[in-house]
Amino acid sequence: MQFNDKLRKLRKKQGYSQEELAEKLNVSRQSVSKWESGTSTPEIQKILLLCDLFQVSTDDLLRNSPHGYIDYRSPDDHKETSPFFLRWLHNHNREVLIIMAFLITVSLYLNINYRTTLQQHYHISAIGLSSTYDHFMRDVHFFRGKSGEFLQNGSSVDPGDLLVYSEGITDLNIHHTILATIHLRRQNDENIKSLSSFVNGISHSIQWFAQAAYDIHSLDEEQLERVQEFIPLLDEVLLATDEYQSAFDADDSFSLIEDKHRKAREKVLELMLLSYFHGTEPDQIHF
Repeated sequence: MQFNDKLRKLRKKQGYSQEELAEKLNVSRQSVSKWESGTSTPEIQKILLLCDLFQVSTDDLLRNSPHGYIDYRSPDDHKETSPFFLRWLHNHNREVLIIMAFLITVSLYLNINYRTTLQQHYHISAIGLSSTYDHFMRDVHFFRGKSGEFLQNGSSVDPGDLLVYSEGITDLNIHHTILATIHLRRQNDENIKSLSSFVNGISHSIQWFAQAAYDIHSLDEEQLERVQEFIPLLDEVLLATDEYQSAFDADDSFSLIEDKHRKAREKVLELMLLSYFHGTEPDQIHF
């Protein structure tokens, strides 16, 4: 866009006639007409006055370009934004672009670093889940051995020790639940859901048994029968959950894994109904 075209557009945008613009610049109307027709150009002093009047830079007003950047906003709009800032922004566009490129680069780096950290976090949670589950099962086997000894006549196992062991198992259950929750936020893992349910059910059942053993002298006949039934059923639970996990780790057929999962689930549910969920209908347990 040429200087004369820019001048004409700016004058009309401001609502000036050629005579009004000439009066502000202290020139004749014919001079303004010649500027806009391209037959002459104003002297440098008048160009500076035009820039101040229209609030544009000399570079914007004089440089010929296919489009020619000029802020064509009304005077009221100019009150909201500093003309100095606009001129500075345009005259320093290279520096602005460099700053923007730097900020974008930093943003991308932080985003990539965050995603990498998050992936590492989930990887660590998966490792922690496996380790916690193994630790949980080892402690359950240990508890089962001590509980079996306790039920034998003349046993030296203190029922208070069973309560302490059960509290450790409860802590592992809580830890496993937290790690499973973190892991499941990233992906829907049915195996993790199943193992978490098994761990939770076994943990609560062991809590019930440990408390019952501690209060064994105050139990009625029906409660004593349930205590005696607990250990053989716990053995079946441990066998069923171990077979399910082994089938899953070996990547057996889907039907076999489903069958092992169903059997393990049924045994854990049976243990829960024998212990702390005794008297509850199976369909009322969300498991």
